Amino acid sequence: MIRFVLVFADGMKIDYRYIVDLSTSVTNVMKSEKIQVLDEKIDEENIFANDFMYLSAEHLGPKIKYKTTKWDENGINPFGNLGQFVAPFLVIHGETFRVSPERCHENAKSDRLIDQVNAWMGEISPGIKIRAEYDVVAEEAKLGIKYERERLETDFFTPVNVGFGIPYVLPLVVELLIANKDAMVILENPESHLHPRGQSKIAKLMSLAAKGGVQIICESHSDHIINAIRVATKKGIISPMDVTVNYFEKDIEQNTHLLEVKLDDQGNLSNFPDGLLDEWGLNISELLV
Repeated sequence: MIRFVLVFADGMKIDYRYIVDLSTSVTNVMKSEKIQVLDEKIDEENIFANDFMYLSAEHLGPKIKYKTTKWDENGINPFGNLGQFVAPFLVIHGETFRVSPERCHENAKSDRLIDQVNAWMGEISPGIKIRAEYDVVAEEAKLGIKYERERLETDFFTPVNVGFGIPYVLPLVVELLIANKDAMVILENPESHLHPRGQSKIAKLMSLAAKGGVQIICESHSDHIINAIRVATKKGIISPMDVTVNYFEKDIEQNTHLLEVKLDDQGNLSNFPDGLLDEWGLNISELLV
């Protein structure tokens, strides 16, 4: 069971419970009819509405083809919790969906989703171009990935023949580009399988999406993610009032404590608990001994 309890300033308490039947073959589906809202009077506040997105750290790995037969069972999560439906989504919406101006990459050909995907993915892997196709007979979608540089243009490769981080991060990039204003997006470990530069660019896109009104809850272990968001606040991409770092640590008795870390308009952190952004300095200190 997934459970959220919300308490409002006026004392109203709302208890949301999402029940998963582990005996079924499809356990990653979040359907609205499976959600129990115990106070029906405020159903319009339902955080599991159509603007709720969740992407698990356990993404689906690179595949030659992506099944689409259970896409209609996917409920409110357009790509699936594992990102398994991003290919058919790009087939259908890649040419028609228009990305919000604040999230548009300055070097993209247009505001079409596929052009924005290629531009932002190019920040992670320079020169990349992604193509999505659908096989009607087999009910499968497939991705083609090639590289275009000044003196080189490759053929299209399947996802299994490129770096693991490319197909892994693709659903995350698309999700951040399409999320509506006031949507809630939950991300786990967006830094996985990415070079530090790529991690920083993902954090910049997260900041732009948040500036556009998307509420993002991100669980991360990456210094680069945090530092890139600090840079975004200093550059005015996002207000420091819209950023909070919640740092969790355990005491000697293994009790977990939450430490709230604030940012100012220069990207400075209000405090540095042990273990936060200190490993680089500790290693350098050992090298200098």
